[in-house]
Amino acid sequence: MEIDPFSYGLKNMYATVLFAMGRRDEAFSYMEEVQKSFPEHPNVYWWLASRYSLIGAYDQALSMLEKQYAVTDDNDNPSDEVALEGYIYARQGRREDAEKQLAKLDALALRGFYVWPRCRAMILLGLDRLDEAFDLIEEAVNDHTIAPTFLIQLRNESFASHPRFIELEKRVGLVP
Repeated sequence: MEIDPFSYGLKNMYATVLFAMGRRDEAFSYMEEVQKSFPEHPNVYWWLASRYSLIGAYDQALSMLEKQYAVTDDNDNPSDEVALEGYIYARQGRREDAEKQLAKLDALALRGFYVWPRCRAMILLGLDRLDEAFDLIEEAVNDHTIAPTFLIQLRNESFASHPRFIELEKRVGLVP
């Protein structure tokens, strides 16, 4: 398949589909090539960081987030990055650091940045505070502010067998 060589967005979408289909090695290889073509595009590093976190490669994920911060404008809303860091810290057993990331989200909101419910939910999932996390995800599903890909990415996590997670997948049409 040939994809517009100047379209980061299409390349990102293609890699996301590969990852969701379980073709992870191919997705990573593809995005590493995209990174070479778009070294100043922060979303390349975000994609890699988020996917590394989903396979438990937390040090690599944090390294990609550092690279993303280096090429991100200070005026950009960092709530997704803060959330991903919090999730990673929680999964590494660094609960105190994860809680600090929740506080950072609160501080961002006070500064006028919009903090998506999924951001808080991500950290809460990492901390295994599932009821709170699922409440936020349900709110986002009801408001149509969360993409089904958010749930697809989490299918391999320990909480994916939780009845509320399964119900959310049904509500967004991912399973019959």
